[in-house]
Amino acid sequence: PPPPPPPPPAPAAPPEQTDTTRNIGNTGSTGSTGDTIPAIHDTSGLVRHEEFAGVSSYMRGRLTVEKINNAILELTRHATQNRDMVRAVRKGATAKHMDRKHALWLNQHIVPAVKDSGSKFFVVDQDLKRGTHLPAGSNSSRAILTILRHLGRVTETRLTVDGKAHVIYSLLY
Repeated sequence: PPPPPPPPPAPAAPPEQTDTTRNIGNTGSTGSTGDTIPAIHDTSGLVRHEEFAGVSSYMRGRLTVEKINNAILELTRHATQNRDMVRAVRKGATAKHMDRKHALWLNQHIVPAVKDSGSKFFVVDQDLKRGTHLPAGSNSSRAILTILRHLGRVTETRLTVDGKAHVIYSLLY
């Protein structure tokens, strides 16, 4: 008799998933210009434990991976809001007065400065001052932003508009 057929190959084991690498779902959506908007729960930009362990201890301080990743999600949320406001103003959509004023200001001053960084998603220090868990100027937020710059998740651009200095964080993930 002929030899028995070989057994079917075993299914590949799923990759090991940790708290920072599990797939939460809600992938990014594609906007009308064809560029992908990062989803708030997209895990591609989150920091892994191995990466965080490679950061010098003087930078880490008392921060944890969870705090860093929460900051990334917060920055992504603000960047997506900025992107949506600028798109709405460009399309002529009506919005609340303050949002429209802020979006016009972003479109006129910040977007041209950010284009050079290669990122289409950005957060201005003003955004961090209003309604965020990552307040601009606090010691922990400065440490978090330093670590994110060190890991290559954000770049920092300083810009003076109408005599006021602004810091722009471009998201690179």
